[in-house]
Amino acid sequence: SGSIGLSQVVNKHAVVSTTATYTRSTGYLSNPYKAATFIFKNPELTIYPEGVYEAELISALENRPEVRNQFVWDLKYVQYLPATDGSLRFGYRFFNDDWDITAHTFDLAWEQPLFKGWSITPKVRYYTQDAADFYQPVYLFNQLKPETGNGNIDYNKLPIKYFSSDQRLSGYGALSGGITL
Repeated sequence: SGSIGLSQVVNKHAVVSTTATYTRSTGYLSNPYKAATFIFKNPELTIYPEGVYEAELISALENRPEVRNQFVWDLKYVQYLPATDGSLRFGYRFFNDDWDITAHTFDLAWEQPLFKGWSITPKVRYYTQDAADFYQPVYLFNQLKPETGNGNIDYNKLPIKYFSSDQRLSGYGALSGGITL
């Protein structure tokens, strides 16, 4: 992991800063407590009304890639406003990795000093993230479960190599806010 940052005083009331960070992770990156859900549908057997098939539901420990390259870029701007003795803070963060996750974070905060060292800070944050390229809440296979000689799944005969149903790797967005005193 490595990062480089730069801060610049714009004027006596404003500062801007930026940081770029790169991280490479290798080794066992799967979560040993997370399982993916597989559904193996028998494509040849319809045992109920048309369109309903016999299927086997199985949970399997997830399998993530063993390498992850991540890039983060942060940008922050702070503006002091002498008329109110408060400051406005704006931040933007960009995240991208080779698992196909791209994320954007925008945050805005107003820090207002009150009295005797107290301050109040209302803030708002927007976050959006794409799903990892191997994430699925449920994996549906139009095939029978490929088995080894002892009845276990033969992972070499699956049409996918990596899989995870960990919701932290899903696509989502959030808008949040709060007040700190």
